[in-house]
Amino acid sequence: MNKQPQIQEQTRQNLRDAFWQIYKQKSIENISIREITDLAGYNRSTFYLYYNDIYELRDQIEEIVLDALQERIASVMTALPVSGNALEMMVDLYLSHGDYLYHFLETDPSFRTKWKNRISHIRPSWFHAPDGWQTDVAFEASFSMIIGAFSYWYENQESISAEDFILFLRKLLSDGILKVWQNEP
Repeated sequence: MNKQPQIQEQTRQNLRDAFWQIYKQKSIENISIREITDLAGYNRSTFYLYYNDIYELRDQIEEIVLDALQERIASVMTALPVSGNALEMMVDLYLSHGDYLYHFLETDPSFRTKWKNRISHIRPSWFHAPDGWQTDVAFEASFSMIIGAFSYWYENQESISAEDFILFLRKLLSDGILKVWQNEP
């Protein structure tokens, strides 16, 4: 592989794009390397210059997405609570990476854990909760709730505006779920 780095990276990107188009429609077990290379416009041998198998390709995409999420979440966490737009930043995150997030969360049970592990150590300067099981439970509950809420919104964004979603989520986070369920002012 003595090709120029730009050509190599473009080939990797083309293979990733082709794989992703197929992966959104088929389980990984039902995808062949031939399908990927045909769609990307390469020979099977080209695939093997870059990847050992389809799982390595999927894992590389997952790592790229997790790296981007970790970087973005770190900036969101740093902005809180000074910035009132942390939820807007999360909406942007879902708009830019939602296709990957939604699909990985639906098809790969380990993705949620990998994502959580990547961000669980992020403790911004304004975060003053002591370490301990209560903080761990609060993190687990908030992470699950936020991921679930954003996944629901991503599925239904044609009928729920980002603004309405952010207002509701902000109310849910500030008032608590019981107050929202009881519809208290």
